[in-house]
Amino acid sequence: MGWKFLQSFLLMSSIFIMLFVAFYAFKHRNMKTSLILFFMMISALVWTVGDYFEIQSNDVTYMIFWRNFQQIGAFTLPVLSLLLSIQITQRKHLYTFAWFSLGVAVASVLLIYTNELHYFMRLGYEVLESDTFGNVLVVKSTLLGLILVSYNFMLPIIAIISLSIHHQRVSTISKSLILIFIIAFAWTVLSVFLKVSLLSGIGLHVSISVLYIPTVILIFYGLFRYNFFTIAPIAREKIFDISTQGVIVSDELGAVVDYNSYAYDLFSHLEHPLELRKATLIDILGRVEILEIKYLDNAEIHRDVRIFNKGEEMFFLMKSYPIASKKKGLMRHICIFTNQTLQKLQADDLV
Repeated sequence: MGWKFLQSFLLMSSIFIMLFVAFYAFKHRNMKTSLILFFMMISALVWTVGDYFEIQSNDVTYMIFWRNFQQIGAFTLPVLSLLLSIQITQRKHLYTFAWFSLGVAVASVLLIYTNELHYFMRLGYEVLESDTFGNVLVVKSTLLGLILVSYNFMLPIIAIISLSIHHQRVSTISKSLILIFIIAFAWTVLSVFLKVSLLSGIGLHVSISVLYIPTVILIFYGLFRYNFFTIAPIAREKIFDISTQGVIVSDELGAVVDYNSYAYDLFSHLEHPLELRKATLIDILGRVEILEIKYLDNAEIHRDVRIFNKGEEMFFLMKSYPIASKKKGLMRHICIFTNQTLQKLQADDLV
């Protein structure tokens, strides 16, 4: 009875945290990633609420009803985690895979709810009675059911890999926030592994939604520790993307960690296109023709450069600004490309 009470208490606490995070995300729904995070919390709520009522039920019919209800959240939450990672990393080529996975999740839930007609997902149920854990519903899955569940929980692993790669290419503050998401998703995968391979084997029946609580707490912490939905990131993102200048940011080793749309268009239409997300400052300088260079007292470097974009000759002023780094003796840089083609042509006409 004590363990049942503890699980119920933990689930109720988690529900309140999820409701708060969902409300906070919806309140800032104009911010990129906020709606995905909102739907993540809704899926987690469905899973957790279903788990809570399953624990409170003594009748097997109600236990099965709430277990089925949980699957709506259990199958959609990993897909939403993958979508969140795609929005953070901007790996848009993964969207097709994510939408396909969402279709698999929806099909899996439909198969569960219609299982009595075909038994494709489940062979049956068993209720284990325990003085410590109360009545525990055990589902006997088919091979197809195991494959679909395994596929579903593979998605957070893909999200972790994508975020880990992106973690190496962003600013220090962003690194800390992304690291929290990596740990949160990693805990989700680890908790499933612990339940399947260890806890269930020794007769310790702990709901996965209970094990998911640290993930919710980590996301909750990340939101407020790093002001994930403040107006500053919104303003920065908008200004950065609509700028009529090309902006490229590099880390201490010269690898490109950020760039705006203008810079992307500029370097992706060269005679030999450059993929900025895999480039370095040396690669960028190798794609431009330096006409003149000036070294200023404040360590800024101004370069007059010529670029052939889509076969058209274009002239830019490339300004490089050093940015202090925590790594001793190393500097990050921000490069701004200002189009001076019109001024250059007008100056040539006057000569």
